[in-house]
Parts: sequence; C-alpha cells; structure tokens
Amino acid sequence: MDNKRLIVVVVFTTLLMALWWLSVTWIGQKYGYDLSQQQEQPTTQPAQTPPTDPLADPTTRPIATPPAATTPTTAPSTRVADPTALRVLAPAEPQTFILGSAEPGHERYAIRLTLNSLGAGIDEVVLNDYGLEGRGEERYHFQHPYPEQPNDTRPLATHSVTIAGQRIDLSRVSWSVNQEETTAEQVTFFVDIGNDAGPLVRVSKLIKLYPKTLADGTSDPRGGYEVLVRQTLDNLADRDLTLQTAINGPTTPPLELEYGYDRMAIAGYRGRNGRVEYDAWTIEEFTDDDQKRELITPEDPPLLWAGASSIYFNAIVRPWPLETGEGDIPYARYIRQVVAASLNPDADDKRDIRVGMRFFTTDLQTPAGGRQEVPFRVFFGPKERSLLKNEYYGAAGLRYNETLVSPFGCTWCVFQPVVDALVWLLSLFYWMFRDWGLAIVALVVVVRLLLHPITKRAQRSMMRMAKLGPEMEKLKKKYGDDKDAMAKAMQEFYREHGMAALPLGCLPLLLQTPIWIALYSTLQAELRLRGAPFLYGWTWIDDLAKPDHLVDFGQTYHVLFIPIGGLNLLPLLLAFVFYFQMKIQPQPAAMTPEQQTQQTIMKWMMVLMFPIFLYSAPSGLNLYIITSTLIGIWESRRVRAQFKLEEEQKAAEQPTLVKDKTPRTARGKKPEQKKPQKPLTGWRAKWAQLQDQVQHAQQEAARRSADRD
Repeated sequence: MDNKRLIVVVVFTTLLMALWWLSVTWIGQKYGYDLSQQQEQPTTQPAQTPPTDPLADPTTRPIATPPAATTPTTAPSTRVADPTALRVLAPAEPQTFILGSAEPGHERYAIRLTLNSLGAGIDEVVLNDYGLEGRGEERYHFQHPYPEQPNDTRPLATHSVTIAGQRIDLSRVSWSVNQEETTAEQVTFFVDIGNDAGPLVRVSKLIKLYPKTLADGTSDPRGGYEVLVRQTLDNLADRDLTLQTAINGPTTPPLELEYGYDRMAIAGYRGRNGRVEYDAWTIEEFTDDDQKRELITPEDPPLLWAGASSIYFNAIVRPWPLETGEGDIPYARYIRQVVAASLNPDADDKRDIRVGMRFFTTDLQTPAGGRQEVPFRVFFGPKERSLLKNEYYGAAGLRYNETLVSPFGCTWCVFQPVVDALVWLLSLFYWMFRDWGLAIVALVVVVRLLLHPITKRAQRSMMRMAKLGPEMEKLKKKYGDDKDAMAKAMQEFYREHGMAALPLGCLPLLLQTPIWIALYSTLQAELRLRGAPFLYGWTWIDDLAKPDHLVDFGQTYHVLFIPIGGLNLLPLLLAFVFYFQMKIQPQPAAMTPEQQTQQTIMKWMMVLMFPIFLYSAPSGLNLYIITSTLIGIWESRRVRAQFKLEEEQKAAEQPTLVKDKTPRTARGKKPEQKKPQKPLTGWRAKWAQLQDQVQHAQQEAARRSADRD
C-alpha cells in the first residue's frame, strides 16, 4: 500500500506542475502577456553608438584612419587634414555579384555565391542540393553577415590592412572590380591605399568558384563545394614595407535542433603521421566570462584550418600553404592568430549567441615593387560521409571527416567505430528497403539477434533466482547480520546450483547502451536522415532526425526543463511499452520490503522518466527503442515458455530417478532389445551433457536437503 501511495504522489505532483505551467502560459497569452521564451534577443546598444568589435586584434593599436577613408564616398582627398595619412583612394560604389547557381541538381554548380564589394566578402552561400528544413523546397542558405555588425562579420571580407604600423579599415569600403579578370565563375576586387603623394599599396582579392566537373568532364572530388579566396598585396612604393592583413572568417550556420548543442567553432591542427588534431567549441561556451577564444597562437601547434560548423554543414577556411613546412603535413606559416568571439555574450538564451571569427597574418616583409599572397581554400558544404572521406577532403592535412565526430561534448562515450558500423548497416538496409525507418527496424533485428545468447542467459538466470528465492530467504534468516558468513553461504549456494554470482539481468541493457548512444549521435549527425520520413511518407513521422510532431506548437516551450515544441506520439508509446514490459517481467528472488520498494520506484522511474528524457529526442531513436523493446517482450515470453516447459519435463522425470531401472517383463515375454543408438555429436552431445549436469545437480540438492532434514 505504501508503494502505491508513493507512486500516486509522484505522478500527481508531476501532472500538477505541468498543468500549472500550461495554465499560466495560456492565461498570459489570452490576455496579451508573452510568457514564452523569446527567440530573438533585442540589442542593448543604442542605435547611435557604434558597436564594439570583439574580434579586434589585441596586439595592434586602434584604427587610425579618418572617417572619410572608411566610407564609400567620392569626396575629394583635400578634405583629409593630414596629407601624409594613409587612406583608401577613390572608393567605388557598392555592388553585388552572383557566382554559380541555386537551381536544384544543377549540372555544373553545387552552390551559389552572392558577393559584396564592401570588404570584398560574401553575403550568402546557397547549397542547391539541400533544403533549408529537411527536404523542403526552399534551398539551404547560410553565411550571412550578422545584422547588428555586418561589416565586422561579413564572411571572407578583408577587415583591415596594416601598413608600417598604421591600420586601415577596409570592411566598410566598397572595392573596385577588375572587369578583365571577372567571369561567370570568378570576380577580382581591388582597392588602392595611399595618401596625397599617390598609392602605396594595392590590395586585390580573387574569389573563384570551382564547378562540380573538371575540364576533361570528369567529376571533381571537391564536389563543387570549394572556393578559392586569394588576396594579394602589391607594394607600389619605392621602399620596403611591412604589411599585415586581417580577414573575416565564416559565420555560424542556422540552428537545426529544437534543443541541444548543434553549432560549433572548429579548428584542425597539425598532428603527427598525417593526423589532424581536431578541436571544437560549442557556441554556448562563448559566455560572458570567456568571451574571446583564440583558436591559434604562436605557442599552439600549427593551424591547418578553422571555421564554423553545425551538425549537418561546414564552413571551413584553410590557409593554402605557400611553402611546405617542417614535418609530413604542410601548413601556412603566414597565419599568426585566429580569434573567435561572441558578439552578444549577454544573451539570455545561450542558443542565440552569435560568434564571429577573424584570421590575422604575420608581418609580411614586402620589398619595393614586390607582392605578397594570402590564399585560402574555403569549403562551404554538407557533412556527408562519402564526400568528406574521399581522396581529397580525407587526405592528410585536411581530414575534414574529423568534423563528423558527435558535437555533443561527450566525445569519449560516442564510440566512433560503433557509429561507423551503424552507418554502414543503415546504408545497407536502406539500399534494400529504400526507407530509413525500415532500415532502423532492420538494424534492431540484427542487434537483438547478436545479443540473443546473452539476453537468453540473463533471463534464465533471473528466473532460476526467482525459483530459488525461498531457499535464499532461508539463508538470509539463518545468518542474519553476519555479512561474511552470508557471502560465503551465497557463493556456495550459487556454485551448487550452477549460477553466476553476479546478476545478469541488466547485462543486455548495458550492452545496448553504447549502441543507443552511438545511434543517438548517428541520427543527429547523419545528413541522409535529415528530413527522411518513415514508411515512405505514409505516417506522421516526416523527419527521423527530429522529434515526431503529431501536432506542432510553432515554438518551443520549456516544461520542467524539458523542451517541448509539439505533441510527440512516439515517447507516449514508449511509456506504454515500458509499462507493459514491467507488468509481464518475471519477479526476481525474494527481497526485503525495502528492496521491493526500491525496485518499484526504479520500475516507475523507467516508465515515466525514460520517455520524458527522450521526449525531444530524434524520432528515429525512439523508433529504435520501441522496436527493440517490443522484440524484447516477445523474446522474453518465448524464453520463459521454454524454461517452463523444461521445468515441467524435469518434474515429470524426477520420480524415475529413485526407482529401480530394471525393465519388467510383461506376460512372460522377454524384454525387447533396443537398437544401439549412434553416439551424439556436435550441439546434441553438448546439450545431452548439459542435461546430465543439471540432473546431477538436482540429485545432489535433493540428497543434501534430505540430510538436513
């Protein structure tokens, strides 16, 4: 009765808190109060105050360029007070350019670039083979400058150039275009920096898009997702100059998940023997206490690449080496520092944090009339395994496939080999069924078959312990509080009955836990499951990588710290299946009242808490667990039925063990001579041997029981 009261109190309290929160939210919305969590945080800076630049280089002094030199204006240079001060000469009018195509399945291009002459950067990247949400018609677009600070965050824009210690802002300057070097696949921008005496430095930037096919018509292993960004610094003066430049990095891709960590700042460092040391920081880590994060400093290992990533897409900037460095992997020696920082570290919702990135070069000693190049290879594309593991992106020095590792922080518990095996099996089953949901169901069958011997042994062990419960209870009463004697007696008891000293009931669950963790990582990082429906679109499950919204609320609420964006049916079905499994589960050995209470609480915690924790999990994972549990229920019933049949057969044969085995004659006839049987071999011999051992153990137990009496 106490257990039932405890369960009722727990359930009633949980429901009461949920109903209270929903009623407050409903009343607030009805009378005009917005109690939901805001998705967009208003800026706290006044409009008239220019925002600070958290990505500024702390090792150089502030920009000393007059205001007239940092805006696209055609005002004459005579307005500059100091005729020797460096400034941008003859800035042009702002322009935009389009490279590539956003047409789905385009024969030549995989992406479309929108370029802006302000800073000679990128305003947008469109991946024409991927939808913005799952498999919708709207194409996936990202790499937009942040609206609050567009010039400081425009991807791949040149932020500044430092000439002899004086830094000139180029991010707010509209560059001119070299029409002779501009085609349908590339644009060349340039800007001149000087003073009244004339230009000193010309900064040029080529942005080139590589198509999906090579000149000979074969497929390019880069897949059309790589862009060349090559900046050149020409010394037009009659003396040597020391030059530096700073270039913006990529912005973070859009959110994919309703909850959790799905966006990161990433970096790859040069390791040994062709390896890449991969590191990642979730966007939520860029808090107020740790606003700026330097990804590379002179004390760190050499940087190979850095960028921004989500669970499905990458934006990676790789400095293209001018020379081969020491060791087996070349790296760019002209990169001094890469800084990533949050632009709004005080955001209430950590998922709204916006992180920018900037690359700084070393001092580039440029002789009179000389040139310095700062080239980059930039990847804007999907985290598709076959692409990132090919001969180009998977080669030494790149290893972009390292970004396929789970982004959820627990990298040691992800079991990447298990993930790779699951992906291979899922791909095989998808090839067979052409449906990712059915592929998951088939994967469940394979896993349950592999674990069947262990599951069967564990269940039989639990049933034998339940049967021997009364005898175990006698031992507990006999030895009382003498723990040492009790332990020895239990060991002897287990040995006599051929049972393992350690319980095996939880072993199948423990063995499946790594698979569940790996599958969780697979479903939220496998691009092909993004937007994949279940049963060919005949069900309400239209995305196996997201929760199964039977009813979509349109926004995410947080009830008892659980994000709820809709009515999900699979977690409710999971709770029912767990409850049914609990009801038919065989009772373990006799326990004390305290142990029975603990077991009851644990069972109800599993029935209630497990579905709550998995409420916002990918529908594919819930589908896996439900299918696995249903198969486990059927498997358990079969094992129990077989165990019961064996026990009945043993009970029927038990009286014959103490009788005279001499055959009787009937009607004076001689006993029939049995034909000699062939000796048993293989599994039949092992099974017969096992039956003999069980029979012998039963005889010993009966004899010892008779001796005690």
